[in-house]
Amino acid sequence: MSNKALEVQNVTTFTILSNYGEDVSLLGEGAFSHILIFQSIYDHSVRGKFNMFDTGVRREDGDTVAIEEKGFCLTVGEQVELIVEDERKQKLEFTGPTSFLISEIQSTGTDTMKEVHEVEMCMPDFIKNDLEENFVITRFDQKISDTVNEVLTPITERAIAIDPTVTELPVKGNTERPLDFVTSLAPKAQPEKFPESAGYLLFDTYNGLNFRSIDVMFSQEPKRRMILTETPKLPVGYSNKILSAQFSNHLNVHDSMKYGAFQKTRMRTFDPKSNQYTQTEQVAADLYQGANNLSDNPPKVAEHLGISESTTRVLSAQRDTGIQPAGPVLEDQLKNSEEQTFNVDEVPQIATKRYYQSRIFSANIKTYGDFGIFPGDVIHCDFPEISAKQTTKNISEIKSGKYLVADVAHLIAPEGCYTKLNIIRDSVVCS
Repeated sequence: MSNKALEVQNVTTFTILSNYGEDVSLLGEGAFSHILIFQSIYDHSVRGKFNMFDTGVRREDGDTVAIEEKGFCLTVGEQVELIVEDERKQKLEFTGPTSFLISEIQSTGTDTMKEVHEVEMCMPDFIKNDLEENFVITRFDQKISDTVNEVLTPITERAIAIDPTVTELPVKGNTERPLDFVTSLAPKAQPEKFPESAGYLLFDTYNGLNFRSIDVMFSQEPKRRMILTETPKLPVGYSNKILSAQFSNHLNVHDSMKYGAFQKTRMRTFDPKSNQYTQTEQVAADLYQGANNLSDNPPKVAEHLGISESTTRVLSAQRDTGIQPAGPVLEDQLKNSEEQTFNVDEVPQIATKRYYQSRIFSANIKTYGDFGIFPGDVIHCDFPEISAKQTTKNISEIKSGKYLVADVAHLIAPEGCYTKLNIIRDSVVCS
């Protein structure tokens, strides 16, 4: 099988740096079948995957030569340098300190002529996360966004994108791994831009680690305008042609009530200082402010039963009054010892609702390779409405509009380069 077309058009560098000192280029004919690069707002690392065919043929100075099997040995943890380019001349360069790292190798087939390896890759930050020297043991007494920056900086040489928070939280590490520690802070964080909301996501993209607010991401302007059309030419005003689309509705009436996603929830909190209980109610509709949503309307669920005005989730918690008071020194901590440190009355309820709301509708779309789209971007998609008329296709008002990019998968193969996106939204457009 020849990979000349793939090599010339999309891949300019593809080299494994062996743990035993030898570098091997995979740009020789027949060395691999495809490359998959995956990024997600639900993953702490960019991932890569490819099938490698080891036939004993290597490339040296532009020529292919046959060598013995003992000349190249794979274990795990090898550095992989990869540079790919799409038709827009946008590049993804995984080189130097931002090279891929082999996380797992599985042999899927062997005969007398070749051995087939399925190779999975991750970013080096994901491995540094497991080093004891990076475990979190420090006490922090500042905004959550500042704490996140301090915790993540030692494990990465790439940029860290953080939406500033209003939440100030005294917190102390207990030998947690950095990514686990930051993940535990995500549901406690409230963004400066939308201080009445809560809920962050920690994820990785090609550009670096991200600690992003759900609401801030939804409020972005579209980075691309795409359209699903059967015409060969891309209409004016659009950046990408959608080749195929599949829609999913993730709403479940029982789950929505369990999480109180579109209903009322109530938190019963006990204050150890006053020895009293307090009840705080949250209304789901209050989280749909317009600017922080992809459209204005939350979905209506079982309206004839009136459950949107009913309470479907009741939580209990104890306030942290006096447990870990704010302040860098003992004197300040004593002054604050009678104050509640974290707003457990409201923030957990809000974050739970937003996490569920954010992914109630989704679509999986395929387009020609576009390496400039990343998880956390917003795109505008126009889809045709379902109609028996074959002469003209109108834009669907229900399905079209802004979506948040949740997952990005780039497939680089001999037959071409394609990008698949899982896109999500928290709202519905219904007349």
